[in-house]
Amino acid sequence: MAYFPVVLTSILAAPPIIGGSASDNDKAVVMLRVTEGASAFRCSGTIVSPKIVLTAAHCSWQAAGQPGFKGVINLYENGGTTSSGTIFAGASFYHPDYHPEQFSSDDPRAYEHDIAIYVLDDYTLIPAVEPNFAALSAADVGRDVRFVGFGHQNIGPDLPTGTRMTVTVDINGVEPLIFETGVATCIGDSGGPGLVSFGGVEKVTGIVSYGDEACGQYGAYTRVDAHSAWLQQMIAEHDPPSCAADTRCVTSGCASADPDCPCLSGDGFCSELCGDTDSDSDCPRDCGGGGQCVKGPQCPRPDPDCGDPCLEEGHCLRDCGSRDPDCPTPLAAGDACSDDFACGVGSACLSIPTTAAPTCFELCTPNGADGCAEGDCRPVVGDLAVCQGGGGCTVARPRGREVSWGGVIAFLGVLGLALWRRR
Repeated sequence: MAYFPVVLTSILAAPPIIGGSASDNDKAVVMLRVTEGASAFRCSGTIVSPKIVLTAAHCSWQAAGQPGFKGVINLYENGGTTSSGTIFAGASFYHPDYHPEQFSSDDPRAYEHDIAIYVLDDYTLIPAVEPNFAALSAADVGRDVRFVGFGHQNIGPDLPTGTRMTVTVDINGVEPLIFETGVATCIGDSGGPGLVSFGGVEKVTGIVSYGDEACGQYGAYTRVDAHSAWLQQMIAEHDPPSCAADTRCVTSGCASADPDCPCLSGDGFCSELCGDTDSDSDCPRDCGGGGQCVKGPQCPRPDPDCGDPCLEEGHCLRDCGSRDPDCPTPLAAGDACSDDFACGVGSACLSIPTTAAPTCFELCTPNGADGCAEGDCRPVVGDLAVCQGGGGCTVARPRGREVSWGGVIAFLGVLGLALWRRR
């Protein structure tokens, strides 16, 4: 009996979905692309934590003693055919007991502990699929298992299609480290999930590992429950819950409200992200549109019962048609500033030269209605103007017009001027 080879030159000849249908709903099942080393290859995988993709070890292992491959994760959020984006995975880790180099390609022990994770560089907010840590047994033979992957749809030499497919079959046998089925998966499905329903919730119970070379007899799948301790340790080490938006709520130790649970009572924060502030015991009562106007900054955002939020009610809003009376009075020319808004309409926060502290300067338009409060408005290049006099030179951008900063900076370099804008 032949087995899918795990050497990199042959991974494309290893376990797609045979006899299945397109899968538009399994957003957490992703395509893994590896371009390092001598051979590029694709595998499938499952997001089981915001930064963790669960896959097969033979999709990570490159040589004895070497770290796992890096990879690119293709997301398919809008359907099963077209990638909606990518996230880079800067590291992968395979199970420490995975040693394919110690056995021949005809020895199934070469595929024991065929489990790995890729660690994403950024969080993905695609809902993760929970791994199954409940032990399988002979009693599970005959249960449905649903496979999802990007592999071949037909038996043959073609490359993986790049289309996410799914098929449901029965579990035929359960062994200590694997379980088996009949025809189901093939090339490109390696690392993809075998999903079993527990209490109505599908969990990743198997990982596509190996099978007969023609994909026409059987498939074998790494049992996730048999590797639960390792997987839980890896998730805890490489993707612990954070105070950032990572789909998990942290109840203490954050400097501000966790965006994953902004209405959490007892965390000490009343967040503007909370849609129902009256549900948060940390917020004042009646800030959320209950019929009573509560003015002032004690509400995390303007109370809708108080009318127009751009009128005086205790919150400075920057996107009002005219300056919100709750905002600080605009700074005067020459005052230190942090951004353009602090300087008010018709002014800009500039640092000239770049080593100087940012200060407010009045904008001007050459030969236009907007002149300089002090000095003369002199054109520099294109629409860029210089207010000169009354305390030195300032570079100003006319309001409502675009400026090519590359040409401006080059021109100013000739003049010995430097400009840095802060926003």
